[in-house]
Amino acid sequence: MRDIMANKMKICKETLQKVKDGCVIISPKTFNWSRVERDTWLMCLSDGGEGYYFPLDKSENSENNYQRVKEGMKFFISQGWTAYKIQ
Repeated sequence: MRDIMANKMKICKETLQKVKDGCVIISPKTFNWSRVERDTWLMCLSDGGEGYYFPLDKSENSENNYQRVKEGMKFFISQGWTAYKIQ
């Protein structure tokens, strides 16, 4: 998870609010991984305005049945963050 934490970013308030208002909250346990498309993007957000994007067309994210994404989402959720499907 060290590489993921090193690449989190600050999200502006407007974007944070847009995601919270318009995107679906997801869980790696219940998300339908068989419906992932080339342009699917997931995002984890903290209440403090930090975020991490998971573009699922990147090979590092799609390998091993999206294992990196699933583990990353579980980690962020355990830290109090919320996961969203943003595209």
